[in-house]
Amino acid sequence: MHVQIETLAPKHVAYIRHTGPYTQVGPVWGRLFSWAAPKGLLGPHMEYFGLCYDDPDVTPPDRLRYDACLVVGPGVKPENDFGVQDVDGGSFATTVHTGPYRTLGATYSALCGAWLPSNGRRLGPPPSVEFYLNDPRSTPEEQLRTRVCVRLA
Repeated sequence: MHVQIETLAPKHVAYIRHTGPYTQVGPVWGRLFSWAAPKGLLGPHMEYFGLCYDDPDVTPPDRLRYDACLVVGPGVKPENDFGVQDVDGGSFATTVHTGPYRTLGATYSALCGAWLPSNGRRLGPPPSVEFYLNDPRSTPEEQLRTRVCVRLA
């Protein structure tokens, strides 16, 4: 596993929250993009990512929290179940997971359970950040790439 320590900048985002198994977040992305498109918030340079707040080895599946986020300017206002929030930046350990989203747990286990302690690092407060580097609609799942970022204490 190749891990880098990176400083992520704070981001201002529009988001929609999913509560439930992480394997069921796909429809939330469709809703976010459908909401954002008529507002002119989508485009080739848009930045989007997921925020994962809970450890599925500890938290019951029906209580897992996930925010699908799209970086927006300051003029975007909350609307119905679409919120606006500032995501803190900071120091993160990052690695790239290759493969299906359903196997991301193995990458988190290796990063948090093995790499962090063996490198004298501690996990910071949630959320972790997932940057999706290719399109799941056109990429075979074994070639999906996700940049996993966990906050350092």
